[in-house]
Amino acid sequence: MRKHKRCYLRIVADILSILTSRKNVRKTHIMYGANLSYTLLNRYLNDILIANLISQNHEGYYKITNKGMTFLDIYESYVKKKEQVEEKIAEMKSKRGELQHLLSSQSP
Repeated sequence: MRKHKRCYLRIVADILSILTSRKNVRKTHIMYGANLSYTLLNRYLNDILIANLISQNHEGYYKITNKGMTFLDIYESYVKKKEQVEEKIAEMKSKRGELQHLLSSQSP
């Protein structure tokens, strides 16, 4: 069974979520928690640091910023809305299928 690939935003949200559970987190904890290779983790951390969603202290610990918390809130809202839209699209496809079936069926 093949796992679904995570999008960029999902991985960022995963990293930020890990940082909400503790005040200061080391890179290895993030790497294992987000299920990322060391190389990928460094790319994501660099992007997230530049965006000021997280900060790093002089001892190498990471913590989430207020901007990072805002990102998580908006991301969660986005995911909920996206799921609602996908459900509506599925419902509309079903209705279209019913209509096509009615057109193709012989009426009495």
